[in-house]
Amino acid sequence: MQDRIKPFKGVTNFRDFGGYDTADGRRVKTGKLFRTAALHEAHEDDFAILNGLGIDFQVDLRRQSERVSEPNIWGPHEVHTFNDLGAYKASHLEFLDKGNLTGQDAHNFMTAYYAVAPWVEAHVCLYTRWFRRLAETQGAGLINCAAGKDRTGIGCALTLSLLGVPEDVILEDYMLTNDTIDLDQRLPHVRAKWEKRLRLKLDDETLYPFLGVKGEYLQSAMHAIQEKHGSLANYTKDILAVDDTLIEALKSKLLE
Repeated sequence: MQDRIKPFKGVTNFRDFGGYDTADGRRVKTGKLFRTAALHEAHEDDFAILNGLGIDFQVDLRRQSERVSEPNIWGPHEVHTFNDLGAYKASHLEFLDKGNLTGQDAHNFMTAYYAVAPWVEAHVCLYTRWFRRLAETQGAGLINCAAGKDRTGIGCALTLSLLGVPEDVILEDYMLTNDTIDLDQRLPHVRAKWEKRLRLKLDDETLYPFLGVKGEYLQSAMHAIQEKHGSLANYTKDILAVDDTLIEALKSKLLE
């Protein structure tokens, strides 16, 4: 689908993650499933496009501190968030704060993060709401986090898996993040922001694993889920309360 990646002036990594064939010969509808990075820099020219996508609700996976420091400029009337009242530093910032790290250290951190992310309380709460509201609403759903790749990536992978999209295709969709973000252009901005917050110098090798995605990251999450629950379907049923009735409602709405 050539128009999967949506071109916006102030919004990055926004795309339609429908349009894929399922293992049973059906197809995920387009115009119903959207994913994005945060919308705190949305341009006025972007609003008309966003308003025309028929988005009924949004699930914002960012921490409360992220939403306060970089509030979304655009959003539908229904936005789901998780209020983590206990202030804490993001895990990746705690990691970088150690200093003297290598690119391999950063890569190892990311794979370890994905292996625990599916059970983080905020993620469980918001993934649960995502599936429930997808089934209950008629229009499209929008899921996002800060960069639209890690927390969002897991949520989108779970969605496509429930709909019957093969794992190799799910991985291809996940990897599209690297096509939507100019990593070299984004690097100076991220470095400046994180160095100011951490008050230390960060090199390119350490930062790159945090800016894009690698197949090993998502595979780490999938492997951890399969180890604990036997399958992604069992995880969504046991942890996210997605039972057979809800799955049928999702397929009825989202497949053609």
